[in-house]
Amino acid sequence: MDFLLGYSTSMPLANNATAPSLGYMSLVTYASDQLPDLSIAERFWRAHYAYWQSGVVATGLLTFWSHEVVCFGRRLPWIVADALPSLFLCYKTQEPKQPSAAQQ
Repeated sequence: MDFLLGYSTSMPLANNATAPSLGYMSLVTYASDQLPDLSIAERFWRAHYAYWQSGVVATGLLTFWSHEVVCFGRRLPWIVADALPSLFLCYKTQEPKQPSAAQQ
């Protein structure tokens, strides 16, 4: 289990009850040193779980960020099309009209 966390319990901690915290990239480097056959995605996956030291938190963050990427990523082409009306105005099929209070 110690190799997942990126430190050894046999390392002297000099009157410190907690382990030394490692940065995210140092955990990626540590994972590539320990298991060189891992792909880049697997190294980052392993470092992510070792950094958070909690499977629930690490999985929750991955789920949240992947949800945000999908939700906002699928809207990105429409945001760009609305921001550049001069390029896409010729493809518009409906007349621009504001809805009245009764229609809303």
